Amino acid sequence: RGAAAKAGVTASVVQVGSLFWTVFQDPTPTAMEQIDGDMSRYGAMHAALLDRGIYLAPSGWEVGFVSAAHSEADIDATIAAVAEVMSAF
Repeated sequence: RGAAAKAGVTASVVQVGSLFWTVFQDPTPTAMEQIDGDMSRYGAMHAALLDRGIYLAPSGWEVGFVSAAHSEADIDATIAAVAEVMSAF
């Protein structure tokens, strides 16, 4: 959320516990019929993050999970990579 806001990118992150989903629209959808975000932007973010060694679900319709296997360093590296990618949008 912070990386998108700082980069001036319209994006919402839906989160429930350790589950998260990114959609490039505002306001945050609360039902499937409200989703009209730009999925091509998710694809661009996914490819750019892969280039940086960050592996997210390949489809903008899938969710991500943070688990106990992720260290603080993993999370910090992911946040830095997302911020770098968002700033290039």
